[in-house]
Amino acid sequence: MTATTVDTLPAFPFDWNGTRLPEEVERLRTEPVRKVRTLAGAEAWLVSSYGLCRQVLEDPRFSLKDTSAPGAPRQYALTIPPHVVNNMGNITGAGLRKAVMRAINPKAPGLEEWLRARAGSLLDAMVGEGAPGELRGGFADPYSAGLHCRMLGIPEEDGPRLLRSLDVAFMNAPREIEAAGLHWDRDMAYMVERLDDPATGGLMAELAALRDDPAYAHLTDEMLATVGVTLFGAGVISTAGFLTMALVSVLTRPDVREALASGGVAGAMDELLRVNLSIGDGLPRLALEDVRLGDVLVRKGELALVLVEAANHDPEHFADPLVFRPGRENAADHLSFGGGPALLPGDRAREAARGDRPGDRAGTAAGAAARGAGRTAGVAHQLHEAAAGAAARGLVGRAPGVREGAARHRVCRAAPSGVSGRSGSGRAPCGRWCRRAGGCRAGRRSCVSSRWWPARGCRPPRRAGRSRGAWPSVGGCG
Repeated sequence: MTATTVDTLPAFPFDWNGTRLPEEVERLRTEPVRKVRTLAGAEAWLVSSYGLCRQVLEDPRFSLKDTSAPGAPRQYALTIPPHVVNNMGNITGAGLRKAVMRAINPKAPGLEEWLRARAGSLLDAMVGEGAPGELRGGFADPYSAGLHCRMLGIPEEDGPRLLRSLDVAFMNAPREIEAAGLHWDRDMAYMVERLDDPATGGLMAELAALRDDPAYAHLTDEMLATVGVTLFGAGVISTAGFLTMALVSVLTRPDVREALASGGVAGAMDELLRVNLSIGDGLPRLALEDVRLGDVLVRKGELALVLVEAANHDPEHFADPLVFRPGRENAADHLSFGGGPALLPGDRAREAARGDRPGDRAGTAAGAAARGAGRTAGVAHQLHEAAAGAAARGLVGRAPGVREGAARHRVCRAAPSGVSGRSGSGRAPCGRWCRRAGGCRAGRRSCVSSRWWPARGCRPPRRAGRSRGAWPSVGGCG
């Protein structure tokens, strides 16, 4: 297509108001696969019907990983290192899946009690401050941050410092932003420090213990820290966004409020996830070969965007999709966790909330980190109580002004172009492979944030590459 033709395509995302479906969704019913222009200025196929969205998410010929490849058409500029895009795939490939799943177990001892107490204290604080109440800043953000700090085993008081990075890390921008790399390096350095902190518990302690296991000798500190940074960031963003918009639904929709008051939250979790409008953009996939979607042939190398909210409101799959119906037989068919071949943390949490055993329903690799990590049964138990209490006490929930993956993203239409990461040689000044401050272990390869920690007797530390282009290979960073 020529530049002129691209400019005439409908701009996507459509609408940043997270309290209603965009008007364009209804018009897409007659054209479920159509070309749009992304914020980054690229062409993409927007897929909106339930059946075709599911096809894209489950077909291995559509790749999430390859959306971060150099030169690939993008929905937005990358604000995280390219290798993190397929984070759950990296976790699985590194043999860390079991450790991650244990950490996010919604039935962990004491978790429900902690969640109830934390929700109550945050709500009491909002009431004490008086109206208007800020649902996101006063409740959803600190609630979600505290939950993820607990899962990771890091101090809850460190949550706010990690939260500061998320506005940039999840920004919708047409060009790279230099600050994103700075925030990433800072948070990576923090997580590396937690690996060496004897006070660390939870998932980070489990990951740290793997460093002394010969079976995990291929893992570097950077790889382990990446798990912590990405699970905190994507988990907090998705959980807080879902919780905020679910509370907004309770406060503004009498049908939702009445249904939850009469039937409870746990049995309505799937329907809450189906009607939730906290995503707003598309789940990106790159075609690895020519694939037919309905009447359209998507060519190799073209970008497809799955419009989850349109699929979740497709009348061909969900009868009366605008009606909130907790007893809907196929409510669990929603695509809010994506779709794919592997059971995800979000599915596990949802099933626990419903009282089911984990099954084989699935989500994308990205969905685990980007949409499922923080949705625990405790969120379900607290949802109606917190919303009902806020409404009863006169607090006004202020809906976010932006959406996408949790309504926290910021749209930057004139962002300065950033700098690409550099790759270092991977060898410490002493010529040995340094693992952490205070000691060096021969044969141990590790790229730690943006610098090397010198072993005893080494020269002062020198700057090294940030290794943002790929997970370090066995030979070091690169």
